[in-house]
Amino acid sequence: MKRSKSNKTLLTILYLLLLIGLPLIGQDIKITATVNQNPVGVNDQFTYQVEISGSTQNLPDPQLPKLDDFRVVSGPNVSTSFQFINGAVSSSKTYT
Repeated sequence: MKRSKSNKTLLTILYLLLLIGLPLIGQDIKITATVNQNPVGVNDQFTYQVEISGSTQNLPDPQLPKLDDFRVVSGPNVSTSFQFINGAVSSSKTYT
């Protein structure tokens, strides 16, 4: 029972991430979502990260839905990286 609810919640999160990526079709942008442990049980703490990277300076900010079933302990925290190597631009934003 506990495992089923956590699996349903993780599937919901992954589905929402797919919806976030729809406006990025046609752009050279990659979205990666990770959880620091698998499986996640009820009342377990975990870290959820969304990284957006691409060959552009202006990466879009994700519009994450409210996660009412979760208690957020910290965050959101944002880390950014920008590289300009041999004329090629790449950047990334990581939301934790």
